[in-house]
Amino acid sequence: HESRGLGDVYKRQATDMGTTENKGAAIAGVFVLGQLVIAIVTALVLTWLFRHTSLKIVHSAVQNPLRSLGYGFVLLVVVPVAVVLLLVTGLGAPLGLMLLLVYGLLLLVAAFYASVVTGAWLSHMIGWSHQPLVTWKHVVGGAIVLMLISLVPVVGWIVGLGIFFITLGSVADLLITCYKQN
Repeated sequence: HESRGLGDVYKRQATDMGTTENKGAAIAGVFVLGQLVIAIVTALVLTWLFRHTSLKIVHSAVQNPLRSLGYGFVLLVVVPVAVVLLLVTGLGAPLGLMLLLVYGLLLLVAAFYASVVTGAWLSHMIGWSHQPLVTWKHVVGGAIVLMLISLVPVVGWIVGLGIFFITLGSVADLLITCYKQN
């Protein structure tokens, strides 16, 4: 009779653990879905507000992915070193802080444009369009594909980081081109 009581306790504990695991999975799912919605909405707003700029970023990423990857990697490494060096010196501190703010904004813009670049690149590779385009379909599809890629263990974050580097390099390439023209 007493062993049945212990069995009931173990069943209840197992049920409680399963419920806790389900709650954790539900919270993680809501978090991922929230990130996806934020990425889609922000990328849609960016592409709508800056249509011409978005096309240039996508064109650079699709046409010159290796150059953009190199720019992105160098930018991710060099700018923080430059910021630290500027902050250490007394005279360079204001410039270092400005550079840090611009760098943060650049990283944020690249993070949101990564889904746009992914969607346009996939569309281009599949052959749906011969020119890199930016439509709402590219934004939504790219965000979903990028989110799914990020869920793949080990390889997912590496591929996602590569796409981020390419996008960051494309944004930097656009800024450099604009600077040279002015």
